[in-house]
Amino acid sequence: MKERTIIALLTDFGNNDAYVGIVKGAIVSRNRDVEIIDISHGVKSYSIINAQFFLFSSCRYFPEGTVFYIIVDPGVGTRRRALIARNSGFHFVAPDNGILDAAIGESAEIFAIREERFVNVSATFHGRDIFAPVAAMLAMGIPAEELGMPFYDRIKKPFPQYLTQGNRAEATVVHVDTFGNVIISLPNSAFENKSCTVEAPGMRFRANFCTTFADLAHGDAGIMAGSAGLVELAKNCDSLADAYGVAIGDTLRLLYD
Repeated sequence: MKERTIIALLTDFGNNDAYVGIVKGAIVSRNRDVEIIDISHGVKSYSIINAQFFLFSSCRYFPEGTVFYIIVDPGVGTRRRALIARNSGFHFVAPDNGILDAAIGESAEIFAIREERFVNVSATFHGRDIFAPVAAMLAMGIPAEELGMPFYDRIKKPFPQYLTQGNRAEATVVHVDTFGNVIISLPNSAFENKSCTVEAPGMRFRANFCTTFADLAHGDAGIMAGSAGLVELAKNCDSLADAYGVAIGDTLRLLYD
């Protein structure tokens, strides 16, 4: 029996409205022979860098052939292009705003979706009227060449971005998880595995090097290699983000001991 193709959904739609359910309905109306997996619908509203983190940290765990549907689209209804990327046996559908750089390389084939083939398209819900049917058709095996035209001028936003120099590193907060742990755009491979002082405008605190949350004494902040491949700042059973007012998009400077 042929395995069903997976469509993996990643959006900033949240779960309070009907948007996610409507998208799933639009997909299965075109293709009932799919398995839909929700990566998350809790991307911070309009945040490209947060969407990149979710895509970067999750896509490697899906099997070849997966179609990734990624909709964080503050430019919906404008002249921005709707894209398909084909890369290493995977397809990605997303708006042209840089999100894809978290998952694809320079060798990826990029196609601009022929939006004129879709009728009754809402100016504010391309996720339903364009991206959902495209994801469904890709999962059916319809080639990207039939759905779009080669495109060579996409917006690029490399991920992760960071700086290291001597005993310093600088990185951006790319995610704050449910527990208040703070994930930054510094790869574990570029981390010095040392305690440090963390600085940002209006913020300064000590972070002790640790390997897991339980290594930290109550009230202490820690820094560690994170499970997503990026460095994390955390407190044991407490929210570091709340304690120091850290938010997605903040730039943090690490001063190693």
